[in-house]
Amino acid sequence: GLCLSFGAALDALLTRLSSKALLKEGLVAAVGIFLVLGAIATGEKIRIYHDDELLWLAVVHANPQLARPYSILGTIFLSRQDIPRAKEFYTKALSLDPNEFIANYRMGFLLYQAGQRDQAQSFLRKVVRSEPSPLYAILTVAHAWEMLGDQQKALSYYQKARAIDPNSSRIQEKIAALSSPRPHPEPER
Repeated sequence: GLCLSFGAALDALLTRLSSKALLKEGLVAAVGIFLVLGAIATGEKIRIYHDDELLWLAVVHANPQLARPYSILGTIFLSRQDIPRAKEFYTKALSLDPNEFIANYRMGFLLYQAGQRDQAQSFLRKVVRSEPSPLYAILTVAHAWEMLGDQQKALSYYQKARAIDPNSSRIQEKIAALSSPRPHPEPER
């Protein structure tokens, strides 16, 4: 649309400049250079927008003071099973904003999965202090409470999630699992 408008304006301008050939040729050359540079820039942007990692690296480059893009990059690397890079980006996000929800949850989760439960607690406690409202945040807090070992609080958040999405079989399974009595382990003698 912009190119068509630009072309129409150029046509109108060239019609008025029909007697000034040198000016007309210079204008056509300038427009040609503009269009070539525009095509190159558009090609570069298309390449960036088709790759999540490149897109979010560009966002981080443009806004290095924002924590959320670093968290998103961490999640991209986590989905690729590149745990060291994921931790690197979560750590950067937390250095910018120690309360960044996603980075705290993911770092807590990664440490919990690695068996480093004491280190995981400091991150997970920041997650459970939040007041979540979107469904994903409520489920995240519920899972954080599970990892912290408080089944009752986890259950209450899963019930909040069920109120938002009553047809979710995953939420129903979590509620059923947390509601059923668990056998207490025999004390060691």
